[in-house]
Amino acid sequence: MSFDDLDAAKAYPFPLAAFDGEPRGVSSSAPRGCASPLAFHESGHVLVSRFYGLPIKSVTIVPTAFYGGRVLGLDADQDASPAEQIAATARLCQQARALLAGPGEDLADGSIWAMHAACRTIELMAGHAGERLFDERAPPLDWATDLALARLYASTICAPAAIAAYLHFAAQEARAILSRYRPCLDALAAALEASGTLDGAEIDRIIATAIDEVAMRQEKARRAQRRETVERAALFLKEIENA
Repeated sequence: MSFDDLDAAKAYPFPLAAFDGEPRGVSSSAPRGCASPLAFHESGHVLVSRFYGLPIKSVTIVPTAFYGGRVLGLDADQDASPAEQIAATARLCQQARALLAGPGEDLADGSIWAMHAACRTIELMAGHAGERLFDERAPPLDWATDLALARLYASTICAPAAIAAYLHFAAQEARAILSRYRPCLDALAAALEASGTLDGAEIDRIIATAIDEVAMRQEKARRAQRRETVERAALFLKEIENA
């Protein structure tokens, strides 16, 4: 990825709260019998990525040598190990710091990076958030790589003392997005669990279909409420006339 590949994303407020969590739990290379939490984990990444307009090439829960499941962006190296992925992101973040404005300087390209880093941090926290929405009581999958990457992105837009607090915000924001679009999360996880792998076009189609279905149910509910209101009004007028 180069800086020219970054698109400006929507700005977000950054309320802060304490966060001192560390990744704990079983490996995300769990057998396919544990695919449900893994499907929700990867679907959480996907849904928040698309919420922010970040492109997705594919998502899979088919195990590889390094991963139990993985989301690939358009420019991702699918053969990179977690250590290589972290090292590449560290280099990118180091370059990004040179773009960030100092006191009195124009934001320029730095503002684009800051918004990208904010969105990526929230997206990286979304896998664990998706798991928790699936089952709060289940042992968490290993999200050490996600958290390491999130810390790197956060380090470019936060003072060192504020990183933990910002990660807590990012985790809460990810959960809020997934909760708001829970039907999309459920649909993505079900499709991913059934097929093992989804490409970008399939992902967008599943999200759009889920949104349409929710809109249709809401419209049916509104119409039913309107019919009930009209019927009650007619009954009220009839009672007045007969009084």
